[in-house]
Amino acid sequence: MALRRVGAGLFDMALLALPGSILSLYYAPAAVIYIAFFPVLAIFFFAGFHLFRSQTPGKKLCKLRITGQGCILCRELRKCAILFVLLVLVLFESNTFTLHLLIPTEFMRIFSFLNEVSSALWLLILFFTLFPLITIAFGKAPHWDRATGFQVVPA
Repeated sequence: MALRRVGAGLFDMALLALPGSILSLYYAPAAVIYIAFFPVLAIFFFAGFHLFRSQTPGKKLCKLRITGQGCILCRELRKCAILFVLLVLVLFESNTFTLHLLIPTEFMRIFSFLNEVSSALWLLILFFTLFPLITIAFGKAPHWDRATGFQVVPA
């Protein structure tokens, strides 16, 4: 069941990223806006499917469903919180080069320190992305399921 759950999550994320990929082919500014709102869209995508059907398209394809009593929006906020951190990090690193032209050199030492911090944040994001996958692979529930009282079971 663990591999089915990981496969369902990958399918759902690919399905969620598909409109952004299509937009980037035809109109790049719209793709940037889509990426900026991606974490919010992900939360409502997962919460909506889980609230009304107990399954996302990936879970339906892998014959899984979610059960439990609790706040489904709280579960999705915990699950997608790392996307918000990733978004802020990407926006900060993309603006660092433009800030270099506007800010005097005395303040550039502060920004170089923040770039080092952002490297540590990338490692933190990698950990918080891989750790739930490892817990799922060993048959345990990830932290967002344990904290909110939900579980994923075969349909």
